Amino acid sequence: MSLQPGLVFDATQVLQGARVTQYRFDVLDKVENLVGHLTSVEGGHLDWSSYTAIKGSGQIEVRDIGGEIDWLNLRIRPWAIISRAGGGDDPLGIQSPLGVFIPSAPVENWDDYGRHWQVELLDKNALLDQDIVTDAYGMPLTYTAQAGANVIATVVAIIQGAGEPTPAILPDTKTLPKALVWDLGTSRLKIVRLAKRRFGHAETTAVPLPRKRGHK
Repeated sequence: MSLQPGLVFDATQVLQGARVTQYRFDVLDKVENLVGHLTSVEGGHLDWSSYTAIKGSGQIEVRDIGGEIDWLNLRIRPWAIISRAGGGDDPLGIQSPLGVFIPSAPVENWDDYGRHWQVELLDKNALLDQDIVTDAYGMPLTYTAQAGANVIATVVAIIQGAGEPTPAILPDTKTLPKALVWDLGTSRLKIVRLAKRRFGHAETTAVPLPRKRGHK
């Protein structure tokens, strides 16, 4: 998990000194406009792995505090907020986004405190993993990336074809040395991996989200 630069923190103070870690959960619409916050998350975890098709996943436990939540048409953006105990010269702390996740239909549970939900989270790669290239009538097509095509421009077009209007990918001048062809029914996720072949693997990491006191 990377933290935003610019804070005047001594490394020893951060790693060994007193600090407070909190989490915030933004609620976004399908085009990632902020529409609110989940204020009743009681715990959960986030995981990342370079060895699986869907790199990021997790689960959160959400307490029902009233109001309707349209789980199938929103996205969740967790933030980690790390600050010195007592505030110091930076009471707002370091705020770092942990990604944008798609929630599944929640599993409803009840306990002595009322209703709560277990919500599975998948990163946006899930959209590409479940989508294929089709014609205007929905029939599967082969996909060809021509020799000399800009790699990033090709990837952006594939992602936008899945309904993602603003993929967060930096431009690059790298081009394809030869044409690449994918068979009928190949997922968009497998196609866009061509832009990641130059990167190495990373170990799986997990971020535990501590349970709030007062609930089981």
